[in-house]
Amino acid sequence: MDKIEHKNVSVNGINMHIAELGEGPLVLFLHGFPELWYSWRHQILFLASHGYRAVAPDLRGYGDTTGAPVNDSSKFSPLHIVGDLIALTQAIAPDQEKVFVVGHDWGAFIAWHLCLFRPDKVRALVNLSVAFFPRNPSCSLVESLRSAYGDDYYVCRFQNLGTYCTLDWGSSKSSNQVCYWGARFDLPYARSARIYTQGWLQERCAFVGGSCCSERCSSLYQPRKA
Repeated sequence: MDKIEHKNVSVNGINMHIAELGEGPLVLFLHGFPELWYSWRHQILFLASHGYRAVAPDLRGYGDTTGAPVNDSSKFSPLHIVGDLIALTQAIAPDQEKVFVVGHDWGAFIAWHLCLFRPDKVRALVNLSVAFFPRNPSCSLVESLRSAYGDDYYVCRFQNLGTYCTLDWGSSKSSNQVCYWGARFDLPYARSARIYTQGWLQERCAFVGGSCCSERCSSLYQPRKA
């Protein structure tokens, strides 16, 4: 794991942290929720040893990627994140017209949009866990999830300002899930809990239209105004 290199790249108005290794055709790994580049650590090592340049960023709002306006949920749309990735590939691989893309969960959702918005930049796509579903203006995503999973589903809970902050970390089902997800990835650095929490909070704001403020984790998930 020590072979993996880390750097920050200024792209699309933010400072994007990336982990990378290897030389050759670029393979862009997009992590899910509530994850970081670290989810792809084994794949980075494997592909680098097989003649590829493996790059895994912390997506906008996650981990060590900074600079996104956390008080403005409109700046966390798929359009913005795709823009981050296009700017990233142009910055780190200007000689490669197209790249391989691998996405998981939230990263898969973004990868589908990358292919939709900029198919000229994608050589091939591998997506895990999230199938493509087209936008339906007549269907509310939140209400669809509420109908399928109930009011306690995390996307539904986070529609109310401050819901996350009032959770009892000792007994809350949702907070226990956070601890489980963070622990099962066995993050090797002391800041793992903070980074995972920030990643979760900010990404969920992007996904459900909330608004983070005050150190990224005080008043959360404010429904977007019409």
